Amino acid sequence: MRAVSQNVERITSQPVRHLIKIGATDTRFLRHAGIPAVCHGPGFHNMGGPDEFVTIEELVTVAKVHGCSIIDYIWGNEPCR
Repeated sequence: MRAVSQNVERITSQPVRHLIKIGATDTRFLRHAGIPAVCHGPGFHNMGGPDEFVTIEELVTVAKVHGCSIIDYIWGNEPCR
């Protein structure tokens, strides 16, 4: 969670909003199996409704956050910065 939070702030220049949504994402399956999980994704644009979408900018940002967080978590010395 630390790596994801730090990368969200660094890449977006926005503060992180931590939310707890038990059962609202697939991370519930990981937690049920005893695997710690965190979820980060694009904004909600008509989520679950007609014409649901994400913007390309949000998709690229999420990919950067996920990629850098994986690298930081594995290497442990924040090389993505």
